[in-house]
Parts: sequence; C-alpha cells; structure tokens
Amino acid sequence: MRKYLFTSLAAALMLCAWTGCTSDRNVDDFTSGLNGVRSSSQEDSTESSSAAESSSLADDASSVESGEESAEETSEPESSTEPESSASDSIVLCDWRETDRWTWYNDDGTDATFAILAASDHTLMIDTTKSGPNPWSVQAKYTGVRLKQGCTYRLTFDYSCQLFGTGAGYDVNAHHGLVTVLQDYEPYDPYFESTLRLDRKDFQTMTYEFEMTEPSDDNVFIGFSFGNLGNTGCTAQIRHIQLEQIAD
Repeated sequence: MRKYLFTSLAAALMLCAWTGCTSDRNVDDFTSGLNGVRSSSQEDSTESSSAAESSSLADDASSVESGEESAEETSEPESSTEPESSASDSIVLCDWRETDRWTWYNDDGTDATFAILAASDHTLMIDTTKSGPNPWSVQAKYTGVRLKQGCTYRLTFDYSCQLFGTGAGYDVNAHHGLVTVLQDYEPYDPYFESTLRLDRKDFQTMTYEFEMTEPSDDNVFIGFSFGNLGNTGCTAQIRHIQLEQIAD
C-alpha cells in the first residue's frame, strides 16, 4: 500500500513537473513571439518613420530649391520697357537757347536794337525805330544751319509784334515782317520765306513746313527781318524757335 502511494505520488509530481515546464515554455514561446511581433512592428514603424522623414526632407529640400530658384528669379532685374515717347523722331537743327549763333544786321540810316531776354526764356527782341528801305534792312540771323536735299523741315516759334508811331492812313496790310531760311552767302537765295503780320500783340505759335529741293547746303541761316515798315516802328518778340528735320 505504501509502495502504491509512493508510486502515485511520484507520478503526480512528475506530471506536475512536466505540466509546469510545458507552461513555462509556452509562456516563454508566447512572450518571445510577442516580442518578435513587437520588434517587427517597431522595425516596420521605424522604416515607415524613416521613409516619411526621408520624404519630408526631400519635400523640404525641393521647397528650398524651389524657393531659391524663385528668389533668384525675383532678384534678377526685370527688363523694363520704356514707354513710347510722344516726341517725333525729328532731328533738331535749331535751338533758341544757343544764343551764340545769333548775329544782327542793320542797313545804313536804320535805327534798331536787338536783345536776347534771358529772363524771358531767351526771347529775341527786335526794336525798330527807323526801318530803312528794304525788308532785310533790319535783320536778326540765326546762323550755322544745315539743310539736306530731299528732306522735309518744320520751323516753329512763338511770335508777337507791337506797332507804334503809326500815322493816319497807315495800312498794316501793306507792310510786314519776314521769316526766311536762306543762303548765308551771295546771292542769299531763300529756301523758304513767309510774311509776319505787324499787329500781333499776343504771342502766337507759328508753324511752317517746307522741303529742301535744292542741293544740300551747310551754310544756311534763319532770318527775322523788320525793314521797310513805312513811316512807323515796331517791337517784335520771338521765342522758342526750333527747326526740325521731320522726313528724309
């Protein structure tokens, strides 16, 4: 009986030992498997995080490069387009401010004074008391003008004139001043000529166009003449004189 009990007890102890060892191994296997899953998950998570970080860094680098290119493009000076000028493509041959190109001419027996009024925008003033027998007896000359054959020119200036000392029956239409573009040498042939009324109290802009049909000439002047006025005198004022070549 004792032998049977001892044998049963031994068998029971062996069974418990075997069961306990199996449980520990299963627990260890489960724990090991769980750790393996966790490790695998962590590795996957790490790889995903690394991939995300790489993608983010690539996007940031792309943004930086794009920003640098944008900054470089912004920093480059833009090509400015000049607004179209309203001025014509004319060639200016005469400027009233070039006062050293003026000369004066008086016939014997005339009485006239000439002045450039710097305070009045370089206005030319011709004050004639005795005018002489010829239109050119009193004349202001703007010299050094060149004209080219076949070209068209525009002459402009502001003009006013005040008559004084007119007697009874004086005919203002019978006398006049002259503006002429002509040779500065004999025979002083004109290339352009027009009359100027003597009763222009207020400034008026005068505009003329003419074509140079004669051979080119490098020795030309613009003349303003106030001779042969009859028994009277006048004070003429001329400003903003300009001669332009407007067409070939």
